[in-house]
Amino acid sequence: MEHNEIIRVVSIKDQVYQILKQEIIDCKLKSGEKLVEQSIAERFNVSRAPVREAIKQLIGDGLVVNITNRGAYVKVPTAKELEDMQEVRTLFEEHAVHHAVTVLTEEHRQALQQIREEMLSTIEMNDYRRYQELERKLSIELIRLCENDLIEETYTKAYTMMNNFNDSLLKGDHISQEGAVTDRVEFIDALLAGDLDKALELVRGHSERAMEFIRWYVIR
Repeated sequence: MEHNEIIRVVSIKDQVYQILKQEIIDCKLKSGEKLVEQSIAERFNVSRAPVREAIKQLIGDGLVVNITNRGAYVKVPTAKELEDMQEVRTLFEEHAVHHAVTVLTEEHRQALQQIREEMLSTIEMNDYRRYQELERKLSIELIRLCENDLIEETYTKAYTMMNNFNDSLLKGDHISQEGAVTDRVEFIDALLAGDLDKALELVRGHSERAMEFIRWYVIR
């Protein structure tokens, strides 16, 4: 009997890396928060060596920075970096919209419809945290329609850093949840209707508001 399956053993370093990375994505580890090797090692009941390697990998990803004589911290992007990341996000989202209007399957439509309904429900429940989760889900769902791994990887990094920064330091205080939900619901409706011009208009409007926030942050 032939066995063609490949058994992959995930190292301790990789497990620690994946957990810490997901915690940055989920904003459980905040922008500016220090990553203490000993504390992380004790938390996972492992030695410091795989933790150190995992942190090095996060530094390579650009999600963590090492400050000489101080240690490793979840990256706090500069205003210029925020502007650059928003520009990249907009370019990729526009590219994704062009794809979306022609490649949407029934499965994609159902996923978008579900996000739409859940977003609307967050207004009544005043659940900003859930709205953030759905906003991230919508953005990644859209970018995956490009079917380009490099675009997805680059976009996810930019989105993660911007979202973590906003959640950690500003806590979304500058955002009207109802206005944000309405904006995204209109965007989903345009995608489902195959209205390319409307979807692109909404992407650009969403981007411009994000850029206005960045400018406000710089001068505040």
